[in-house]
Amino acid sequence: MTYPALHKARAAAGGSYNDLARLLGVTASAISQWKNQERVPLKRALQIEALTAGQVTKEELRPDVFLDPAMSKAGIDVALECFPQPEAWLGGRQEGDASPLVRSRAAIVSACRRLMRAGLFRPSVRECCLWAECPVQVGVGLFKTIEILHLEAADDAATRDAIVERVVGDEQVALPLETLNRIVRAVVMGAG
Repeated sequence: MTYPALHKARAAAGGSYNDLARLLGVTASAISQWKNQERVPLKRALQIEALTAGQVTKEELRPDVFLDPAMSKAGIDVALECFPQPEAWLGGRQEGDASPLVRSRAAIVSACRRLMRAGLFRPSVRECCLWAECPVQVGVGLFKTIEILHLEAADDAATRDAIVERVVGDEQVALPLETLNRIVRAVVMGAG
């Protein structure tokens, strides 16, 4: 059987199903089972989309859930259930506590900012985690979607200015701040 979406995920993960399995924290036999059934678990579809920075979408992996209008609300619920907000991971502690997850989140956002300032406006969770020296699974767990990571990273004056300078050039001086923020949002969300 052929499962083109899983094949794309394999290629994006490094070329082998073992690479994909390692990134997702599952066994190669689990990947084989998904391939034979042509069905990826919902949580894994969301993880794959985040790991590949949208190269492979949850809709490609699970059109039965994410392209069915009746299931669209369920898809949102699944996303929230699979990837809780960081507050849920903190177990009631304040974000000011220097827990490993808070430090990991800050390191991943910082790495994403560095990559964005260098011209890679939509880095994958994997790339950010590699730069942050953080396990990819932690990054996927901390950020429900890649867009959340990108928007959080771009919500920084120096990063915004670097993105705008690369996109607009010297013309940025004449543009109002609101327009500059729209440009940045469009670029990091993939509309630019």
